[in-house]
Amino acid sequence: MFQFFPFICQGAAVPNPLHFTREELDWMNRTPVVTVGIDHDFAPMEYLDEKGKYIGVTADFLKLIETETGLKFKIEVAHTWEENIRRVKEGTLHMLGAAVSSPRRKQFMDFTHPYARLSGGIIVRKNIMEPMSLEKLQGMKVAVVHNYIWKDIIEADYPDITLDAVPNIEAGLKKVSFGMVDAMVGYMATAAHHSERLGISNLRASGETLALLPISFAVNKQNAPLTAIINKALSATPEVEKEAILRQWIRLEFSPPKTYQAFKWALILVIIAGVVILVIMRINAQNALKKAYHELEKRVAERTVELSDANEALKLAKEAADAATRAKSDFLANMSHEIRTPMNGVITASELVMNEILPPKIARYMEIIHNSGHTLLGVIDDILDFSKIEAGKLVLEKKPFHLGKLMELVEALFSHKIAEKHIDFVLTMDPDIPMALLGDAFRLQQILMNLISNAVKFTDKNGTIAVTVQKQPLPGKPEQARQENKGSGKITLVFSVKDTGIGIATRHQDLLFTPFSQIDASTTRKYGGSGLGLCICGQLVEMMEGTIQVQSAPGKGSCFVFTVTMEPSGTRAVEPSCASPASPDILSGYRSLLQGCRVLVAEDNPTNQEITLAVLDLAGIHARLVENGVAALAAVQEEPFDAVLMDIQMPEMDGFEATRAIRRLPGYQEIPIIAMTAHTLKEDRKKCIDAGMNDYISKPVSQKKLFKVLTHAMGKTLPSHEPGAALSTKKMSSSGKLRLPRKMPGINIQEAMTRLHASHHTFIKILKTFYRDHQTTRERLTTAWEKKDMDGLIRQLHSLKGAAAGIGAEKLQHLANTHEQRCKENQSRSPLSEKDLHDLGQALSQVLGTIDEMCHCRGDVENIAPGQGFPPEDKAQLTLVLQNLKHALEHYELKAVEEQFCLLTQNMNHPILKEIKQQIDSFDYDPAVEQVEHLITTMEKRQP
Repeated sequence: MFQFFPFICQGAAVPNPLHFTREELDWMNRTPVVTVGIDHDFAPMEYLDEKGKYIGVTADFLKLIETETGLKFKIEVAHTWEENIRRVKEGTLHMLGAAVSSPRRKQFMDFTHPYARLSGGIIVRKNIMEPMSLEKLQGMKVAVVHNYIWKDIIEADYPDITLDAVPNIEAGLKKVSFGMVDAMVGYMATAAHHSERLGISNLRASGETLALLPISFAVNKQNAPLTAIINKALSATPEVEKEAILRQWIRLEFSPPKTYQAFKWALILVIIAGVVILVIMRINAQNALKKAYHELEKRVAERTVELSDANEALKLAKEAADAATRAKSDFLANMSHEIRTPMNGVITASELVMNEILPPKIARYMEIIHNSGHTLLGVIDDILDFSKIEAGKLVLEKKPFHLGKLMELVEALFSHKIAEKHIDFVLTMDPDIPMALLGDAFRLQQILMNLISNAVKFTDKNGTIAVTVQKQPLPGKPEQARQENKGSGKITLVFSVKDTGIGIATRHQDLLFTPFSQIDASTTRKYGGSGLGLCICGQLVEMMEGTIQVQSAPGKGSCFVFTVTMEPSGTRAVEPSCASPASPDILSGYRSLLQGCRVLVAEDNPTNQEITLAVLDLAGIHARLVENGVAALAAVQEEPFDAVLMDIQMPEMDGFEATRAIRRLPGYQEIPIIAMTAHTLKEDRKKCIDAGMNDYISKPVSQKKLFKVLTHAMGKTLPSHEPGAALSTKKMSSSGKLRLPRKMPGINIQEAMTRLHASHHTFIKILKTFYRDHQTTRERLTTAWEKKDMDGLIRQLHSLKGAAAGIGAEKLQHLANTHEQRCKENQSRSPLSEKDLHDLGQALSQVLGTIDEMCHCRGDVENIAPGQGFPPEDKAQLTLVLQNLKHALEHYELKAVEEQFCLLTQNMNHPILKEIKQQIDSFDYDPAVEQVEHLITTMEKRQP
């Protein structure tokens, strides 16, 4: 009794409607929770939905077995299906949820009665019209999911098929869709489910349906009672209930529509019925035929409606796919814009520093910064071109370049990181390789940088990286190979990048050049990386008529070898880097060409006005300033100009409309009009060109960029033999003047002054103008936000963004730009929160406080000592100075205004000069003109 009592108590706790044996009941009592390994991507059999919930056919059958037996199943999610099989084999999992029996698996697993049967199929792209079979796939490259039963079947029966083992069904479908493999073999239901989820529309099922494979639960052999328990539960379940579960989940979208099948059989039945009736009952044939005709007409009408609904659904799906493509393009364009903004600052700053006389080491560092910036911009372009790579539309350039310089550049770009990790870097080049080659240097550099970057990343300290470049000999004798190679006009180069890093397991090497796949999530978390670099490298190598392969083992490092085909260049090889920065001589040359030119500046923002005029003044350009498109249209008709700098966003008439109006004037089709805008997307440039503008320059305006665009637009050529002729730039003495620090809270002073080539005196004036113009900006922003005046809010943010960029207030510029874009994208409602306004206001207050601390702006008006009337001497000279000042004010000639007003104050003392000074500093020139006219009139009325 003592021996049996525990069993009786335990048996009472487990329901036994299925007549379990004592051994089975004992096992259930010892194992209250059964662990189940699942394939989280085997839809619709079993998978995890978007919320991580386990669903599918297998999930429903497990619930049914729980109800029948009282067992409790615990779902275990592994990274790969291979890991599930390993864990069942080791005994750390009781069973698998959905598996197919094979001799190899039967060695350590028992299989229950099948609860579903899935047919296999061959999936190809829609442009392959020929029906396919496994026999026809021989010699082709076919994707199969690693460790799925199809891999065992094909390896055993069709050894001539080249298998590409992919980690999951999704990766396989994408490879077929992108044309990276010829076909895929897999479960039809699973393929249909994932194709619909991913929106892949260029695939179809082709040819014969493969074996109908039974899906069972696979149990570790050490848990034999569990197999019998599950079999009893499955046998006790009515077939109707089993079929209901299968119908709910399994749909084969690759099959012809059910409506078409029903229509086809209905038509066949009607025809057969008509023939039978015609043969057997001739008397009633007419009536039967009419009845059949009406029935057919009705069915056709019904099917037509259904097909129309299906077509409408397809149309909506296509529109959704197009919208997704546009959204991707917009996202890539915005990301490119956001990354390019700081990169342009890096490149421009490095160019300006390189214009100075530097120690050799510093000059070398600046050269590396400059070249790295251009390389990064090229990589950003690759991101935008990825859609072209997918579509096979990427075109390689064919330009002369110097291979030795390219290799030196690549080595220099990694020199800091290599030194930091104490890595030995060895570069070996075959001396027989011609250095002057013809090809795409940037794409070759991109391949090398990807491979060397990975080598540096995965090689520990004190390791070694060896890069070799050799010429691949042609088959045959060496001398014969050289002659044939010389006659072909092409050479094949072999590059290898070998490291002593962590290495790569053999089973993972097939995934290296596959997009959207990661070898190991833990490696990705530790070392980073998107998984696209090697994929792009593989495609670029293929486009260069080459191949790429890898040899590696864990702990023994890796060796990537690739070949490319190039042509020797008959012309002088050029440097692989982008255009080098302009030297001081070149900038001086630009100024000599532009000196004395007349340029009209249409700009409404006061800070941007002063920045642009200051840059133009450095070249001796006579500039006239107008504040909107209407005034620009009038100005070009009043006097001749060599060029027009046109802002885009201005009140009354914007830059696009003003340009079109100028082009419509007789004789104004050739005047150069250059857009100035804070927008930098290619679409914005196209809009400017379409409006009739000659060129485009983005804000903040740099001296080199502006002079280069102006020179090109005016048709002037910089003489290469006379760098920096005619005009030299004098450095203003700062003795006794305020010296500004390189950086202050909220303002990158050095960056802004370097970009503008402005003196301390000029930049202080710009800062004071910003301070004065933005005292009430925070209040104006708050008022527009509270009134939900989106147009006013966007206008204020745009103006603040441009002005902040001009003085180097980088954080304030970034916040204003971000908020402006959000307002433009959501004009129907206010997208900014109170916290957004508060953060923007804090950034603005910081900038204003910094300016006040440096320049003492509060109450700052340069005092002019009041005198008692006019001096009695030199009335004619004073009148001439006043007239010159008036002319300069009327034409917004910044330099002339400063010179004439300075001359006036040296020869005249009067309280009105204080007011004129304030108006000039505020760029409020109209009332200043009135005050000067009043002085001229007063001077003329005075008696000599």
